[in-house]
Amino acid sequence: MLGAKALLKLDGTSCKRAAGKGVALLGGIIKAVFLFGFCFVILYPVFNMIMKTVMDKGDLLDNTVIFIPKDFTFENIKAAAITLNYGKALANTVAITLSTTGFQVLSCMMVGYGFARHEFKGRNILFSLVIFTAMIPPQLLEIPYFKAFRFFNPLGIPAALSGEPFNLIDSYLPFWLLGITCMGIKNGIFIYLFRQSFKNLPVELEEAGTIDGCNSIRIFFRIMIPNITTMLVTVLLFSVVWQYNDVTFTRTFFVSNPHFSTAYRNLYNITDHVKELLGYARDDVRLTIYYPLLKSAGTCIMMAPLIVFYLVGQKFFVQGVERSGIVG
Repeated sequence: MLGAKALLKLDGTSCKRAAGKGVALLGGIIKAVFLFGFCFVILYPVFNMIMKTVMDKGDLLDNTVIFIPKDFTFENIKAAAITLNYGKALANTVAITLSTTGFQVLSCMMVGYGFARHEFKGRNILFSLVIFTAMIPPQLLEIPYFKAFRFFNPLGIPAALSGEPFNLIDSYLPFWLLGITCMGIKNGIFIYLFRQSFKNLPVELEEAGTIDGCNSIRIFFRIMIPNITTMLVTVLLFSVVWQYNDVTFTRTFFVSNPHFSTAYRNLYNITDHVKELLGYARDDVRLTIYYPLLKSAGTCIMMAPLIVFYLVGQKFFVQGVERSGIVG
């Protein structure tokens, strides 16, 4: 009897283990299917864009070509670079992006430190307003900003000096001024992230710096900033990506100069030089089917610097997001 009970107990345990393995296997299959579908939705457009970038125009008329081209070519990239005026557009885009990022990251970092470490009246109300600015669509600010920078006349000083307000349009100054005053793209989010990072640091760090004779500025730059390196890199990445991809402010402040946000519209118009490069006549109707290749190549070469930048800083980006501060 005891042997039979022991066997029954073992059989029951084995069944439970088998059922548990079956559930785990089913869960793994469901996760794998979900992840595959999720990755496919994200990567398919990118794969399709890359294939069209290196696809020969003759493959467009070949019904047997679906994804992978038969003939690979780099003439699409060359045509897109000419159409975009790639050299000047890239130089202006990188210059605006990096300079504006430097100004707004420094200013947002200082404001975030003030909200995290200093007590003053109305701090919570002001911080609520900072968060509110991140919710305002930039399109609502487009016209007021344009008027402010087109007729730039703070305190009437420019008009008194030159007889009329300054025109800052088609220069870097509007981007710099917005960055310095923490009114740039998503600066409210940056202030929040820096506030959370500084708030999570122990107060003893500042006390030790004060004992060693450091003033507030030295404590900020030599003690506090080195301890939020991962968050600093994360905000830099966010700032670069959002400024690089900005369409609203760039099309408002940088009208006459080549920039990726404005040059992309050139991909809808193929110049005679590009037509000659591709071997098309000026009125060739086949040009209409070439537009997908030109747009894909243009998008690909515009994204390339941003992808390289992300690959360099992805380690810090992941660490910064994990430590972005849920406390407080």
